[in-house]
Amino acid sequence: MKIQILSALFLGLFLVLGIRADPPQGVQVVAGVERTGVYPDGYYAGMRGVVVRAVVQNVSTQEIGLSYMTCSWYDMWSIRGSNDISCVTWDCLGNFPAKMKLGPGQCFVFYIPMVMRNDVVWNPGAAISIAFRCVEWRQGLASECEIPDAGTNVWSNEIVLGMLGSHVLRAYGDIEAAGQIEGRAEGGRK
Repeated sequence: MKIQILSALFLGLFLVLGIRADPPQGVQVVAGVERTGVYPDGYYAGMRGVVVRAVVQNVSTQEIGLSYMTCSWYDMWSIRGSNDISCVTWDCLGNFPAKMKLGPGQCFVFYIPMVMRNDVVWNPGAAISIAFRCVEWRQGLASECEIPDAGTNVWSNEIVLGMLGSHVLRAYGDIEAAGQIEGRAEGGRK
């Protein structure tokens, strides 16, 4: 009985806030390997990994707003193609819902650190795809709990890992607003 009441309350909150679990039309994810290497210290010390550059772009003619968490945004990403790779996680001191506001052609670029299990041999031909869980932004989100788990995944192109590099990797990611993009998702770190 309690579960039914909680489910009904959650559904009511979901409808009242106007949050939709389906993505806005016109979102695409283009991804590629930024660098590969080894994490030097901390929890992931000595582990091999890859940093994926993922571009979330508005390819529609309308402005869209997507929700993400300011620190734990790694939870908005999924990986398929390998159970041996996972997103790196980090501690968050300040973490709240934010709006990714994208005009036509604009994008956000995520640099997503991933780690490979130690008992697995690095395979340069291995390929994965990643997905961004799209949840349309609605005013009034106060906590991570209000961003629904049931967003729609928008999957990237296939990413081939390539040869293991000698880069020193950081165990946290970056986001940049790359601004207006003409024709294709592209842009470097600022």
